[in-house]
Amino acid sequence: MKVFATVLTVLIAATATFGANAPEVSFVPIPAEKKFSLSINNLKEAAHIRLQDEEGVILLEERVQKKGSYSKVYNLSNLPEATYYMSVRTRTKKTVQPIKLTEQGVDVDVSKRKHFFGPVIRSTNDHVDLSLYNGKIADVKVSILDAGRDVVYEEALENVLVVQKRYSTKKLKWGNYIMLVETANDIYQHEFEVR
Repeated sequence: MKVFATVLTVLIAATATFGANAPEVSFVPIPAEKKFSLSINNLKEAAHIRLQDEEGVILLEERVQKKGSYSKVYNLSNLPEATYYMSVRTRTKKTVQPIKLTEQGVDVDVSKRKHFFGPVIRSTNDHVDLSLYNGKIADVKVSILDAGRDVVYEEALENVLVVQKRYSTKKLKWGNYIMLVETANDIYQHEFEVR
């Protein structure tokens, strides 16, 4: 029971931490048109916006640098009727919304929206801390690459929900490195320097 309570406390804290810094994303169809509006509030960092078809082909990609609020109307009238996926990704969270394009217009079913949390990575001169709420029990791969993109460390974490790890960098040579964190939904990277 004590282990369960500890895990539950970590999950609640992780969700609160990630949710507090995450932007609020909303998609609103424009009635009787093949258009929808995207609004992002509480934007504290750059956001990547991507529209993909069902095969994963990228149809649109934008980067928003503005902090605060962002909104834009997207016109899908020159696309065939199908389901598309609009994603808004910041460093800590990715929101994916299916957008169904029909003859009558755009259908946005909020119940099909998915949220994925990215890792929080902090580095100092002698270690790198990784904190990740995986969203579901799944595998996570952590790699550290040197400046030449050669792997200097790699670890496969199987069936994890939460990752809280500290990686020592004391044995690494001075220089620039990249930590890659691969989840079932995305690959995240963090650049750091060892001195």
